[in-house]
Amino acid sequence: ALEGVKERSAKFVSVLSYVQPDHPPLFFRGELHGRIVESRRGEGGFGYDPVFEVEDTGMTLSELKSAVDDGKPTGDNGGSPVALAGGILETHRSRALKEFIHHLQVTNHFSGIKD
Repeated sequence: ALEGVKERSAKFVSVLSYVQPDHPPLFFRGELHGRIVESRRGEGGFGYDPVFEVEDTGMTLSELKSAVDDGKPTGDNGGSPVALAGGILETHRSRALKEFIHHLQVTNHFSGIKD
């Protein structure tokens, strides 16, 4: 469907929402920028991972996930995913979650959460 299309920029976006009684809902967004490649590359991941090349890496998410699983560094330039502790790849999902956790820490919202 994208054959012949030159502009292939894309991004993954995740939004985490948090609702607590008597408070307005909160939303936390994480993005991962890149482009759609012409053919599948890599074995790891799922869904669009083999066709989504992450900005500034030259690698698809599948290739990056394989590199992290193999213990190879993926770099850290602020825009591309990086290996986190335990061999986890930082993506749009983890970025949204990090924003949420940071918000909870600085606003002390933990005090209203019950187990």
